[in-house]
Amino acid sequence: MLEIIDNADLSAHTSLRLQGRVDRLIRVHHPTELADAKRALRGAFRGLLGEGTNSVFGSHIQGSMIQIAWRGIERISPNQVRAQAGENWDELVQWSLCQELQGLENLSMIPGSVGAAPIQNIGAYGVELSQRFSELEAVHWEHHERKRFRLADCFFSYRSSIFKQLSHQGWIISQVDFQLNPQDAGDPSSVLHYAYPDLMQRFACAAPRNARELAQAVRSIRSHKLPDPNIEPNAGSFFHNPRLSNPIVMDLKARFPELPIYPDGAHHHKIPAAWMIERCGLKGQRQGDVGVSDKHALVLVNYGQASGESLLAFAQTIIQAVQQRFGLTLSIEPRVLLR
Repeated sequence: MLEIIDNADLSAHTSLRLQGRVDRLIRVHHPTELADAKRALRGAFRGLLGEGTNSVFGSHIQGSMIQIAWRGIERISPNQVRAQAGENWDELVQWSLCQELQGLENLSMIPGSVGAAPIQNIGAYGVELSQRFSELEAVHWEHHERKRFRLADCFFSYRSSIFKQLSHQGWIISQVDFQLNPQDAGDPSSVLHYAYPDLMQRFACAAPRNARELAQAVRSIRSHKLPDPNIEPNAGSFFHNPRLSNPIVMDLKARFPELPIYPDGAHHHKIPAAWMIERCGLKGQRQGDVGVSDKHALVLVNYGQASGESLLAFAQTIIQAVQQRFGLTLSIEPRVLLR
């Protein structure tokens, strides 16, 4: 049954806890209720809300938002898991480990919901969702068609997918299937992935014995490097790491020899935005109730009663500082909706 909240407090539904409200929030507990939700709109439809871990909202959103609230996880074959869109991502990771399945352990502690994960093609510690993806089901907002999207249909790329394109923003992801492996399966596809600097340092003396041990290492590293959103409200990485062609990267490297660069395919490298922000002297800096985390320069924190408008104004000072020093324009990772 639909749950309708008028003049809803969005700070209670986002990890940044920014001060803001929406005229109507409609929580949907099953995909079949989407047609009813459409009829219950007040004003314009302003988009979907999952767990609000990758969103920045303004002080007053005019119209209605729909929150995906259906949940559930099941094992549909020895190697496949199906999770509903409203399921918490990290709870899915933990569930898979309890089922003695491996494949998602590198993605431990990523905030957000399962339905949002393919849109962003989430990734961490050398693994992206697309590498574990099987297929998903989506419902079209306008004509209620149900459709299965396989790997090739999703056009996954770095922190992106076809669902970010205007042509596919009408599709609402209802469930996602993942291809995993039983632990100790003994085949090459079940090899644990820890060829990432932080993990290689952690396992310099001995390889992780199983997926649970690797997941524990990821959780420990993330807890040490990133602020807890329950204590310091944040949306994780606030800026994309720039992906640049090799000639541009080599020119930057000549100007800034200490600049870390990471290969990304044959013709591109990625540059860590956090490194540039820190070199601009902005790590730990505050402006009123917003600031850059003193744990990680890529994370912006709401230290009090900040609004989306004040957070974005502060983000612009960071973008300008990086542009002035490095000649690169950072792009904001979270979804932004101000009115």
